[in-house]
Amino acid sequence: MIKNTLQQSGNNQVTVKVIPGLNHLFLHCNTCTNEEIPQLKGDFAPEAWQEIKRWLQPFL
Repeated sequence: MIKNTLQQSGNNQVTVKVIPGLNHLFLHCNTCTNEEIPQLKGDFAPEAWQEIKRWLQPFL
């Protein structure tokens, strides 16, 4: 939905990456609902960092 919305508004330079098992805070989750957030342990998921670094690499 995000990709389509951005492209429909004229932005064709869009990258969307889905990383299963992570919520919108890039934390590992089971149900990935807002109610689960207070019980989540851990930090920013390493696989999310890898994707972000891969995305930024051409600009560095």
